[in-house]
Amino acid sequence: DKVPPVELVENNKRINLEPGKYLTDEIGNHAIQYINESKDKPFFLYLPFNAPHWPLQAPAEDIAKYKGKYALGWDSLRVLRLKKQFELGIANPQQALAERDPEVVAWESLTYDEKELWQRKMEVYAAMVDRVDQTIGKILDELKKLKKDDNTLIFIISDNGAQGGLNKLGQRRQQRSSGPIGSAGSYGYQEQNWASVSNTPFRNYKGTSHEGGISAPFIAWFPKKIKAGTIAKGTAHLIDLAPTIYDLAGIQYPETYNGVKTNPLVGESLTPLLFQNTEWARQQPIFWERGGNRAVRKGK
Repeated sequence: DKVPPVELVENNKRINLEPGKYLTDEIGNHAIQYINESKDKPFFLYLPFNAPHWPLQAPAEDIAKYKGKYALGWDSLRVLRLKKQFELGIANPQQALAERDPEVVAWESLTYDEKELWQRKMEVYAAMVDRVDQTIGKILDELKKLKKDDNTLIFIISDNGAQGGLNKLGQRRQQRSSGPIGSAGSYGYQEQNWASVSNTPFRNYKGTSHEGGISAPFIAWFPKKIKAGTIAKGTAHLIDLAPTIYDLAGIQYPETYNGVKTNPLVGESLTPLLFQNTEWARQQPIFWERGGNRAVRKGK
């Protein structure tokens, strides 16, 4: 493939990712390096992967694991995903499946070649998530090796729902692809056909204020204080993470910093939700806005 360089910035200097390297791996390696540099001091690590954002690219060995896994198509897989969510206890038993997006055609209306193309997209998307999972596993192994695992709180979150952006059969716009979907020279999208599966059972996508745009996973891992496999219920928001961390560390958010008066910290500490497993009754309303799409929620 003819592949343009991947430009990165480290310590305010531009660097290029070496050909043959995969960015998810390199981000993970830097995280492990940072943890080791912290030695015996407490550390805060913010670890944002680019995957599984556009473009759809993944190592061939990971893509191969998912060959044929999406042959049922988006209509059937949405039904099966909701059923699985019920079994896991992460969806309300009364939750209905949102109607199919009118812009998403029925899977059975596609030709054989179209089905093959769309399957490949989701196989690569799954492989990207798989690689993130592998990388988090390596970081957890490092924490165990350093005997820091029991006393480390880890939040795993997403920034938004899956990304839509469909025009006709996925021809969003002509991309500069120089190789098949999944390769280093490809620039394919997931599109809303598959984004509607990722967002099961909700409707709409990233950028909107519908549940498919704003609902995201939230997993907390802290062996010392959180029992594995438990589900805590409530309505939390990204803004609650900082108050939770300050609360847990037993420190106050500074009123001034370097002589500058700070704005009060928004959000609420989630420690009762995380450590007492009490249903979270939020006191304040929460707000969303992206690209002019706005929403407010108070209570239900």
